[in-house]
Amino acid sequence: MYLNNWEEKALKGEFGEGLKFAYEMLCAVGKLMDADRLIPIKSAHVSGINYANIGDAGLEFIKDISSKAKFSVLTTINPCGIDTENPYKFPLPQDFIRKQMEIIESFKRMGSLLSLTCTPYEGCLLYTSPSPRDLSTSRMPSSA
Repeated sequence: MYLNNWEEKALKGEFGEGLKFAYEMLCAVGKLMDADRLIPIKSAHVSGINYANIGDAGLEFIKDISSKAKFSVLTTINPCGIDTENPYKFPLPQDFIRKQMEIIESFKRMGSLLSLTCTPYEGCLLYTSPSPRDLSTSRMPSSA
């Protein structure tokens, strides 16, 4: 997969461990998808943040990456496994609530908007999305 000069430097770790890790992941996915190159994005949406789905391994992964990386584009996140405004409203185990809050705090530390929605285009990404005529910029929902 073709990488420009800046992307090559990022992959080599010249801009920090967080970006190096991100480019390693992007290149691995690109190889699997037989991609020719990366394309620019203006925003991103992360799904799979519910502790019930990702468990302890996912929690540790997110906590680790959030200690060394920040989002470089506007980023929103999917709903989680609790009511964040009133986490004790429902009879959930205290450990589950604590771990879910750790996940949310990790995303906040990386600079995510705490949108907690699966429809970010309804508000926060609506005005930052690329033009439908822009064929060089991605517009992809998390459920695609």
